[in-house]
Amino acid sequence: MAPLIDYEMPLHDPPGRLHLPDDLTGRIRAYDADWISRITDRDLAGFDFSWLPALAQFDHWSVLGAGRLRDYKPGDFFREPIPNYLSLQLWSKLRYALGLRRGDLAAASAEVRHLADLLRTQGILIAEMIAVALYRLDARARDAAAAAGFDVSAWVAPDPDQLLRHRETMFAGMFFTYPGVDSETVKKAVECLPSPCPALLEGVGANHAFGAYGSSDNLQLVRELALKHGCEEAIMERAVLSAQLRAGDAFEIFNSEIDAQIPKHMALLPR
Repeated sequence: MAPLIDYEMPLHDPPGRLHLPDDLTGRIRAYDADWISRITDRDLAGFDFSWLPALAQFDHWSVLGAGRLRDYKPGDFFREPIPNYLSLQLWSKLRYALGLRRGDLAAASAEVRHLADLLRTQGILIAEMIAVALYRLDARARDAAAAAGFDVSAWVAPDPDQLLRHRETMFAGMFFTYPGVDSETVKKAVECLPSPCPALLEGVGANHAFGAYGSSDNLQLVRELALKHGCEEAIMERAVLSAQLRAGDAFEIFNSEIDAQIPKHMALLPR
């Protein structure tokens, strides 16, 4: 994926081979919830999807294994120029639309869901969120396949409510790993998370960046928990090598009312 994916600024130039033209990106986004039926032959023209089935040979995607970020000096943990994962959503929509035309939606589903599984191996919160978005696209594609008369009896659709629970628990969970949280609360929260590594990475970054300004610094604890859960050591070490924040910058982050973030997300969960 290293030469294929786009990166955020300042690593955005040159674009990756999967870069999509702005006009196409705008059209797909404008299709909104009806994207699978509104994507046109013109939208699909000229694109090579062979990279998607080729991913089947891999079971892990390290964002530091290859690519531009590996050689980029660590700086602000909260503004690292990570890959532009949003383009993968657009490619996935195009693949499902192509599958609807060709009658191979089952293959499209397997390819996109494996891409989502690979994203989750990175242990990065935004990658986890994009993976959830891809699973939701899969559910939408299954509905479209059923409406078109395809046999979807063997296609196990992701549960939308469960995906929402996963997404909001992950967002809320990272705040439990921040500085100032009681150590026993940190450990209990991590054990409840469906994917601990993204939250622990956020915790390592936050504790290193502004742990000195909290009532307690949980850096050592979250690093030990990351090791226990088999999180990728290279990305954790990169977080530790990032810059420590000045007091003013730390207060700016705390000004976002972190204590309100957990109930905000948890209140959205279906009962």
